[in-house]
Amino acid sequence: DEEQFPDAEELMEIMSNVHLNTNFQSLARELDIMEPKVPEDIYKSHLENVRPYGPTNVDSARQNLAASFVNGFVNCAFGNDKLLAENGNKWLYKNKEHGMMSATASLGLILLWDVDGGLTQIDKYLYSSE
Repeated sequence: DEEQFPDAEELMEIMSNVHLNTNFQSLARELDIMEPKVPEDIYKSHLENVRPYGPTNVDSARQNLAASFVNGFVNCAFGNDKLLAENGNKWLYKNKEHGMMSATASLGLILLWDVDGGLTQIDKYLYSSE
């Protein structure tokens, strides 16, 4: 009933979160937090006292896996990052098995809520056998 509920279509869009990505991006621009971050920005490893001896090195597979997760969460829904945007497939293929799947999932987090542009970027990974 258009006469009874004149704003029904607008209310349905609001309840369906149709404009969620647009509103999130607008808020991020307003807060000036659109600059993509890298995992090292979060780790703040340059502040640690590193001992040159002992088993302090974590194997690279775990480092890559951790970096993929951190990258996904810190750039979640911003649509851009420095790790996958610049290195793209190189970063994905540095990982193996679960790491590769996690890196692809990280890309999905970065493109969260972007139905228009995000699906085209991640679509090629949906049909990959790896």
